[in-house]
Amino acid sequence: MLYDINEVVAIVITYNPKKEMLENFKTYLDSVSILYIVDNSDDIVNREWIFEFCKKNRAIYISNCGNKGIAYSLNYIINIINNKWLLTMDQDSSFLNGKATEFIHQALYHNRLDSKDNIFAYSAHNVPEYAKPSGLWYEDKYAITSGCLLNTRKAKEVGLFDEALFIDEVDFEFCWRCRKIGYKVLKYNKNIIKHTIGEVSANRFFAKKMNFENSFRYEYIFRNIFYEVNKHPDMIVDRGCYLVKVLLKNMIFNNRRFDVLKALVKGIELFIFNSMGKIRKDVDMSR
Repeated sequence: MLYDINEVVAIVITYNPKKEMLENFKTYLDSVSILYIVDNSDDIVNREWIFEFCKKNRAIYISNCGNKGIAYSLNYIINIINNKWLLTMDQDSSFLNGKATEFIHQALYHNRLDSKDNIFAYSAHNVPEYAKPSGLWYEDKYAITSGCLLNTRKAKEVGLFDEALFIDEVDFEFCWRCRKIGYKVLKYNKNIIKHTIGEVSANRFFAKKMNFENSFRYEYIFRNIFYEVNKHPDMIVDRGCYLVKVLLKNMIFNNRRFDVLKALVKGIELFIFNSMGKIRKDVDMSR
């Protein structure tokens, strides 16, 4: 091991997990000291396979006895561990062979050389929005929770994740607060992780496929964007542009565009009446 493994633990947040997802967990299991499997499912029926997995590996299973959201699960683990770094993963995310160890090693090596000590997170998701940057690391505005190596001390300093958001925009709002006080997020300039976002449906004009969330998830997204902007007025341009981008993409390419418009109206209504946290039914926490 190229770093002190005791410095790093991992969390994967699950929702109605399937046995084949263990293969994803194994791609980073040996790169951390402990893997916390935090389950947001309503029940733990037929979980013998995951109990057996934990017995044989450095893994601990925790059931939230219901869907309490991503922010709650992240905050819970951050508050109970003493480790400096937390690798946050989704159940449908995995590293390419051996790349989890490489990523963590390079991140911790970079952090040791960072005299300013102003990096709060390293992200394994290398998806530059514009031109591909040079160098092993590049600065970005946000890091999604999956594939993120988070400095737990800095996370506590900025106030942890906002549990009112429940799921969508949790990572963006957290990153915004970190950056406001001078911390930075760096992304690894290699393609080393696989992650699924949203439901895949065909573009009606071109042969390629595009990612769309289900309409219920859009209620969370729209509600939470309005909440963020109300909480942080300086986010209005950033998240406002993102909102317009999401709407245009769905109006042009999504065959269920009217469901998305209904979700927008519902999201605005939920925000106005301060209906935060979990909405009316469970959502797929694996995305």
